[in-house]
Amino acid sequence: WSAALVAVSVAIMLTPPPANLPAVVRRSWVALQQRPLFDILISYVMFGYLLLQSLIGVSLFVLRRRHPEWTRPIRVPGYPLVPAASIVATLFLMFAMARSGGLEVVAGLCIILIGWPVHSLVTRGSHA
Repeated sequence: WSAALVAVSVAIMLTPPPANLPAVVRRSWVALQQRPLFDILISYVMFGYLLLQSLIGVSLFVLRRRHPEWTRPIRVPGYPLVPAASIVATLFLMFAMARSGGLEVVAGLCIILIGWPVHSLVTRGSHA
């Protein structure tokens, strides 16, 4: 997948946008050509990473509420303040990324959403 992202990104950077594309897509294509490739790929990946980090923090609260009977082999220092601060900081970073590079955020979310049905197809029947 990483090789495919790099190949598509390099193709976009080296090829002028086709004339028959909608204006917003053409402008986005040209904007992508003016940024370093590594910055673009990091923007795609980082938003998804931050989204997953925030969901991990939220899951800590959800699991503690739903399953208070489970043993806790690892203690979370400063619970609930530290995980809550982590979630707030992650959401702040996500908001800042969305404001500064909305196109990359949307592309990153699309990549994640495309993976959802692919995962369902691949794992179909493996859950007995």
